[in-house]
Amino acid sequence: MRRRSQSESPWGPSQKAQDKQFPQLKLNHIAPNFHALSSHGPIELYEYLSTHPEPYNPDETTKATANATDGATKGGSWVVFFSYPMDSTLACTTEVASMAELQGEFAKRGAKLLGLTIGTVEQHRDWMREIRKFIEAGGTHREKNLLNFPIIADEDGYVSQLYGMLEDPGEATEVEHLRTVRSLFVIDPNRHIRLITAYPDTTGGDTAEILRALDALKRSDQAGVLTPEGWTVGDEIVVPPEMTHEDAEKKFGKGR
Repeated sequence: MRRRSQSESPWGPSQKAQDKQFPQLKLNHIAPNFHALSSHGPIELYEYLSTHPEPYNPDETTKATANATDGATKGGSWVVFFSYPMDSTLACTTEVASMAELQGEFAKRGAKLLGLTIGTVEQHRDWMREIRKFIEAGGTHREKNLLNFPIIADEDGYVSQLYGMLEDPGEATEVEHLRTVRSLFVIDPNRHIRLITAYPDTTGGDTAEILRALDALKRSDQAGVLTPEGWTVGDEIVVPPEMTHEDAEKKFGKGR
């Protein structure tokens, strides 16, 4: 597979995928770090994890909600890292637009968004303008800073391969023949991968489900509990099997 020469790469030979063996990423593995170019300039994953999400058009209600849900996670943020097959397609535009519309909700929960497709920085910036127009055409969102999260320009396919985001490359010998599927990783402030999903390029995902799953992950971490199917904030939780009935009532009270 053709790779950029060292002179073409802003990160030097360490970022080249040639002759590399990529690990199979699993839940609770440490998310591998990377450097890449993006629509918002150079980005390093671990640095991105280390800073809190900026408030999203905060008013007093939003601030109160953020405090109540522990949005300001100590030590950094959660990151929802996702890929899409290509820029400027309608299906991908609907999903990225949906993520952008929920960006404020993710920020309240101490989470930042990070997208990826194989393409150039300029292609991504052009696409982001198209997505903003798509959102504005819906007539429900007027915020000027909507869609202000970075989209990685994975020109050489390195990050896509590192995170297993590619559909089977088969006999592809050129980067332009590679396509990412709809992969998503939720990474916690301690750099652990906590959730993995993958949809084929023909099937759109459910962004609201990612928000619900993030709530469930944070609740489990904060209280040491399990969450049942379809759990949302305020629903009953499940205590771990090793916890006695008496201990559960002492810790949570009756019925929660």
